[in-house]
Amino acid sequence: MTDEKPTLVRSFQEFFTVQIASTAEEKSKVYGIRYRVYCDEFGYESIDKFPDEEEKDEFDDFSLHCLIMHKRSGLPAGCVRLVPAFDDQNKASYFCLNLKHASMKVME
Repeated sequence: MTDEKPTLVRSFQEFFTVQIASTAEEKSKVYGIRYRVYCDEFGYESIDKFPDEEEKDEFDDFSLHCLIMHKRSGLPAGCVRLVPAFDDQNKASYFCLNLKHASMKVME
């Protein structure tokens, strides 16, 4: 038995997984979470704008979407979207945080 104190990262990783939402089904889960949060819960967006109950915008097609899943239930628990910055040559860059190794880097 170890005397390691739990950290925020270890506690998070005990209950959740983070994955890139690359399939249409995974992205649909992301858009559904955003709809529930931004339209239903907080009312930032009108529910009438999204009859399919998926909150999407003009940035989604070139953004990187991450889906946070609850391990025990297998249900989506949250999402994160990284919208890239474009340079003069229209090349996208993402600023990423690596939770496992607590480092940051720019991905192109």
